Amino acid sequence: MSYANLTGRIGRFCIALGVVSFSFCLAPAYAAPTQAQEALVEQAVEDRLLELSDESFTKGLEYYYSRHYQEAIDCFNKAIAIKDDIPEYYESRALAQYAIGVRLHREGTDEALENEALAVYQQAAESYTQAIELNPENVLNYQGRGIVYTTMDKFDQALADFNKAIELQPDSYSLYERRAIAYIDMGEYDKAKADLDKASSLNPNDAHNQYLRGVWLARQGKNGEALVVFDELTKANKWMAEAWLQKAMVYEEVGQPLDAYFAYREFLGRDRENNPYTHKFAEERIKEITKIDYSKFGN
Repeated sequence: MSYANLTGRIGRFCIALGVVSFSFCLAPAYAAPTQAQEALVEQAVEDRLLELSDESFTKGLEYYYSRHYQEAIDCFNKAIAIKDDIPEYYESRALAQYAIGVRLHREGTDEALENEALAVYQQAAESYTQAIELNPENVLNYQGRGIVYTTMDKFDQALADFNKAIELQPDSYSLYERRAIAYIDMGEYDKAKADLDKASSLNPNDAHNQYLRGVWLARQGKNGEALVVFDELTKANKWMAEAWLQKAMVYEEVGQPLDAYFAYREFLGRDRENNPYTHKFAEERIKEITKIDYSKFGN
């Protein structure tokens, strides 16, 4: 490495430390260092940069898991500014960006918020792309970007990512389930069923697969069959809150508001994630159901 390049790397080190004046870090030595000295200095700089970036990254993870997503992104950005060649930093930033997009999407009451959510989803997709460029063999990044594209209704891009992930890890049942979700949203129900069947062959006792089959049936208007699936799920997995929520919505669809009411209540009592958006939805549906004049239903 040339002396000029080495002093440039030391300059990055000074930036990471927050040094205002670079004169100390960049002052020319009285004599050019030997190769061994250069290697020692470069390794010391790299070690310290990694330490500093990991500190920001770790703090970002703390913010992420406490659902302070913007603060998490700020920390991940700081880690990337220090060390821009670590794919996990971009992947974690993508997760936080996607979470903000979901929040905006669910709160969206006007076109402006919807557009803001789409913009944040795009940022998440770009972060995953940067992670993939650094580590093109990481299945999770293709899966993550595929999920983002599915949410954005960019199904061609989503399928391309899920296909690549399956190519890299063909025995992963969850990848087939993820692709099945995209197919369900596209209305490609036969392809969705084929993926759910494949996933089930890889993991026969997966309750989430059964849950997706219920969603698959409900989307096609096969509400009676969907209710059978969700009934089985809630009996065998009483704490599977999302199954109670889906069952409640199907009950409403078939004109059984009282059954829907109790299913929504079960969901609220069993949801361990305490998701504020699904809770708000369930609470609003309960309020609407209690306004119904049940005398018109007869005895």
